[in-house]
Amino acid sequence: MQSNRFAGGMFLVQLISGKNEEVDSGAGLAGGNSRVVMGSIHYRLERPKASEWPCPAPKPNRSTKIEEMRTPRPRPRPIAKPYGPVYNQVSHALIESIGPQGLSLKIGRSMQRILRMASFAWLFPLLLALVHAPARAQVNLGGVWNNLQILHEDQPERLPGPELGDYLGVPINAAARYRADAWDASLITLPEYQCRVHPSDYVPSFAGMRIWEEFDRDSQQLIAIHTHHFAWGTERTIWMDGRPHPPEYALHTSQGFSTGKWEGDVLAVTTTHLKEGWIRRNGLPRSDRATVTEHFMRHGDNLTIMTVIRDPAYLTEPFIRTRDYLYEIGGQIAPYPCESVEEVIRAKGVIPHHLPGTNKFLDEFPAAHGIPPEAARGGADTMYPEYEDKIRGTAAPLKAAAK
Repeated sequence: MQSNRFAGGMFLVQLISGKNEEVDSGAGLAGGNSRVVMGSIHYRLERPKASEWPCPAPKPNRSTKIEEMRTPRPRPRPIAKPYGPVYNQVSHALIESIGPQGLSLKIGRSMQRILRMASFAWLFPLLLALVHAPARAQVNLGGVWNNLQILHEDQPERLPGPELGDYLGVPINAAARYRADAWDASLITLPEYQCRVHPSDYVPSFAGMRIWEEFDRDSQQLIAIHTHHFAWGTERTIWMDGRPHPPEYALHTSQGFSTGKWEGDVLAVTTTHLKEGWIRRNGLPRSDRATVTEHFMRHGDNLTIMTVIRDPAYLTEPFIRTRDYLYEIGGQIAPYPCESVEEVIRAKGVIPHHLPGTNKFLDEFPAAHGIPPEAARGGADTMYPEYEDKIRGTAAPLKAAAK
C-alpha cells in the first residue's frame, strides 16, 4: 500500500489496489475517512496529521489519465415520456410531443389558444351540413299499425256504423241536418256506391294501415310519407318537401292533397281538395270545401291520430275526433278486392232517399236511449258538458218511459 498526498494538504489518499499511481487533484473527494471509487481504482481517504501539513502537490501521472479515459462510463438512460401535451408549471408552456421519435415543441399561451381552436376545425363542415340539412323526424312512423285489439273503442264507428238520427255531439248546422235526414242506408247497395272508398279523414276508423317514407336518392331528403289502408285499399301521399297546395280549381279526390311538417315529435298534416264525404256513416255530410288538420302522435307502440275538420258549409265549429292504433311487429296488410254487383233489384234510376219530414227512423235513437229528441239533433251546444244541465229536467221522464 502506498500513500500519496492530495493537493492542498487536506487528505491523505492511500491506494488499496497496491498500484503506485497518483490521483488527480480534481476528483472532488469528501472529507473524513471514507472509500471512493474512481474508474476501476479503489481509494481510502485518511485525514493527514497536523505535522504533515502543507502537503506538496502530486505530480501528474500520464498513465492514470489514460486509464481513466479507457474506462467506459455508463450513459444515462433517456426518460420515457408519454405522447401528448405536457404542461410546464414554471414556464406556463405546453410541451407537445411530435411523432414517434418523441420530438418536443414548446408552445406559449397564444399558440395554445390557436391549437385549441384548430383541434375543433374539423367540426365546422359537420355543423355546416347540419344547419343546411332539412328537419328530420324525431320518431319513425313506418310500419304496420292495426286496431283489431281495440275495436271496442268507438265500436259503432269502427264496425256497424252509428244509429240513424244520432247527431249528438257534432257541431252541424241546419243544412247538414237536412242532408242527414234524407239519407237512406240502402244507398250503399247501389253498384256505384259499393266500392266507394272512405275519405282520408274517415278511413282511420277501419282496420290496419301501413306507413312508409320516401326519400330522394341523391340528397336523401324526405319527400313524402305514404299510407295504405286495408279498407278499400286506399292510398294517400303526404308531401313533406314544402310544396304549396294547388289552386282551388285543381282536382278534388277522396284522399285530397296533403302536406306535412314535423312539430317536434308530432307529424302535423293539412289536407285540402277533398271530394264530398261524410263525418259519420249515418248521413252526416262533409263538403268539398272542408280543410282537415291531422296530428300523428306516437308513444312507444301506440299511435294516436287526431283529426280536426273545419267545414264552412256544414259545421259551425271545428269537429275533433281521435283514433288509436297499435304497432304490429311483422304485420301484413292483405289485399282488398272490390267488385260491384246487383244486390237489390230496383227500377233503373231509383236512388234510395227520404223526403223532408218523412224519415220515420229518426225517432228510434232518442227513444231507445232516453235522450231528448232535440239533443239527438246535434249542434255545437251538444258538444259541451254544460248541455247536460240544460236537458236534465227533460231527460229523466224520457228514461223512465224507455224502461
